Amino acid sequence: MCQNFQNPLIDNRTIEVELYPAITRIFKHNIASVGQMCESSLRLLSIAKRSLVILIETPNRQKYIFKARLEPNLYALFKSAYELLISRQSDTNLKVHALDMSCKEFPYPYVITSFVEGEVKFSWDEETHLLHAQTLAKLHRKTYPSYRFYGGQASTVMCIQNLFEGCVYYWRQNQPNLFLESFVNKTIDHLMSEFHLYKVAFRAKTEFSMVHGDAHNQNIIITTGAVNLIDWESAYTGDGAIDFAKLYWPFSTAWQHHINDSVKNAVISEYLSIYPDPYFAERVEAWTLFSMFFSYLDHSLFCSTHTETNKVEYQNRMFAKNKIERYFTEKWSC
Repeated sequence: MCQNFQNPLIDNRTIEVELYPAITRIFKHNIASVGQMCESSLRLLSIAKRSLVILIETPNRQKYIFKARLEPNLYALFKSAYELLISRQSDTNLKVHALDMSCKEFPYPYVITSFVEGEVKFSWDEETHLLHAQTLAKLHRKTYPSYRFYGGQASTVMCIQNLFEGCVYYWRQNQPNLFLESFVNKTIDHLMSEFHLYKVAFRAKTEFSMVHGDAHNQNIIITTGAVNLIDWESAYTGDGAIDFAKLYWPFSTAWQHHINDSVKNAVISEYLSIYPDPYFAERVEAWTLFSMFFSYLDHSLFCSTHTETNKVEYQNRMFAKNKIERYFTEKWSC
């Protein structure tokens, strides 16, 4: 069983006695190659407020991931993300075997995907960074005429200031205590001014891509000669530059890499050789600031409620939170 159990509404007994048998039935029903085999093993990989992740391994060593979405207000995003992924499976090296939102066979919406072999690595060589650029460019180069930012209304004109204001409004409505910090409110004002400088770069964006939406280091699996993305429940159509901005920051954290200018230029050039985009680098800069700010809020929220449940993640988040605050403070002397 997973040691970092973080959902008081689902205890270990419920998982083993109620959920595991249901998952086994669902798995055998959806995976034709399994047939009547009943010796498949199930292992809890993680559970939190939002999701439950189970590793399924068959007797012939095939592996699958069963992921359930536990938070009702995110069901629609979960559905749209995996429907988008299903339409692009050949570009992602991840097969979706089942997606069920009915809650009939299982009390929560779920998806069954293939298991991606490999590992998360916190230190990459330049070749891996270039492979990642190729992976993203191949994902992004199939385009769409409009975008839907995290489930919002479809639009053909992208304005990062409007998107930023919308996200701030969402956070302020749901987590008002985070906005009691003067640092947060001053940073919002500075970012709104900063984003105005990128208006041309975003107005020029007339075609959009499938975006992973959460392409940080812990969602990237490294194998020999390949870089694969996992955890697609944040996928949407939008600006592919944000997938770079989720990973490359001015400093390293448990989720982000910091690379020198020479490597960064080589990585961007590799991307643009596959999917040309004249304002890509400028928009990466803007999305990096965007990503850092909302990561700060997310880390602040986690650290205010999880001081004892997972000390390693708490320390990693506190480190990242402090680095973000220091960066913005030095940038604008907040």
